[in-house]
Amino acid sequence: MDTKASYVCGSCGGPSEARIQGSTQGVYCTQCDWAVVTTYFSEIKRDSALYEIMISGGDHRDQRQVKAVSEILGVNFLAARMLLGPSSGPVFKGRATEIFGVRKALVEASIPHEIVPHFKY
Repeated sequence: MDTKASYVCGSCGGPSEARIQGSTQGVYCTQCDWAVVTTYFSEIKRDSALYEIMISGGDHRDQRQVKAVSEILGVNFLAARMLLGPSSGPVFKGRATEIFGVRKALVEASIPHEIVPHFKY
């Protein structure tokens, strides 16, 4: 995601703008090649907490949900079916960037889940 703000160039005095692009942030002149840049890591990439996802339901008869769990966790169809249901428990542990993708896949498959500790992303 890019964010922009206006500044004055430190070299030519022309308009410059602040940008964050990927892992780089800086001020870039729009008229000359002057720029000041540094490394930028988003909050989710700096988050060192270990999160745990628990499936809190789901339908073991729903092929879409079973397939999603199978793909997310890299388990076969039968193992994925066993992870769905009212007595499901922890299924995945990881850092924020990993949890983000798993959570997205669970939401897309309409699989109820919980993340501990609270996941704000």
